[in-house]
Amino acid sequence: MLVAASGFAVVTYVAPVIGWVQGGGGLLTTAWAMLAFGIGMNLGNLGAGWLADRAAVAAFWVAGGAGAVGACLLLVPGIGWAGAAAGLLLIGAMLGGGSPAGQVLFLRELRRFPRLASSMPSGTANLGSFVGSLAGAGLLAGVGPGALPYGALGLLGIGLLLFAVRGIRGPFFGADR
Repeated sequence: MLVAASGFAVVTYVAPVIGWVQGGGGLLTTAWAMLAFGIGMNLGNLGAGWLADRAAVAAFWVAGGAGAVGACLLLVPGIGWAGAAAGLLLIGAMLGGGSPAGQVLFLRELRRFPRLASSMPSGTANLGSFVGSLAGAGLLAGVGPGALPYGALGLLGIGLLLFAVRGIRGPFFGADR
């Protein structure tokens, strides 16, 4: 949920973020930014879907890494339209790539939680969208658009840390079986 929240903290408020990253008069419009994000989501879904069938935990880590690199690119003021588009593409790859990996991992948990089969994947993504949008709104209102990539990295870091710790401690999202 926190990994998804990290992406939504940025993409929900993409217009102010790309304005801040590009500086005045940037060439990347909101429409082009969302196109880059959408391409990233599809590429992430395709690549991580292939990998998740073979190594779901690795696919989740790769998706998270893509999002981290994307958020880091958005921390560079004046990176220009290409850098901003690359950052959003990678954040899209994280959100699109986290989905197939998460679904495979959720399926593994059905033995323990059979009544959550239909609600766990979509509920987790929806809660991530809500938490990310809420966190992004607070950062945007309180600090400004330059804080959104930092917030995304914070949410992503906490999410990946919990994923790692939980995988070490028990079978929930543990090593690939």
